[in-house]
Amino acid sequence: GLLHRFVQNFEGWLGVANQQRKLAPRNRYLIEIHGRGGQTFVRSGGDSGWGLEDATATARYQVARGSETTPAVVASVLLKFPTGRQSSLYSSGGYDVGAGLSVAQRIGRFNLYGSVVAIHYATTELVGVALYPNQVSLFTGVEYRKSPRTSWLLQALATSPGAAHFRDFSN
Repeated sequence: GLLHRFVQNFEGWLGVANQQRKLAPRNRYLIEIHGRGGQTFVRSGGDSGWGLEDATATARYQVARGSETTPAVVASVLLKFPTGRQSSLYSSGGYDVGAGLSVAQRIGRFNLYGSVVAIHYATTELVGVALYPNQVSLFTGVEYRKSPRTSWLLQALATSPGAAHFRDFSN
């Protein structure tokens, strides 16, 4: 895509050029997933295009407004409807549910943020890959308000593995 040449130059500068990348045409993608029982799922640039992903409905409730000494707290629940096509990776194929809790506190010129979200997936297999039924994500952020129009922001996100023993899908 847009950064393809930059990535190639950076890899060359480090001396770790990706030979597989050089074999593929630019501005293309390849997704290849090897599932259980030898099942292989492949999507490439020819499969690209528009598609409808799963629709998500979320309800939020402000538990506490927050003040100079106490944080603002928001609780949320969500329901995901399988409106996309699982074969195109636009859908998990089931009705998924989740709940979350977010907090924020202002301390002088700093804003501190944090949230935790837990999701339960109705389906435990996606294109031949066994998925964990539950996933938890933690988010934290620190914002420094330099001026009324400028802020510096540091964020971190950690998510539990989605699948066991499947490289990028897991640990």
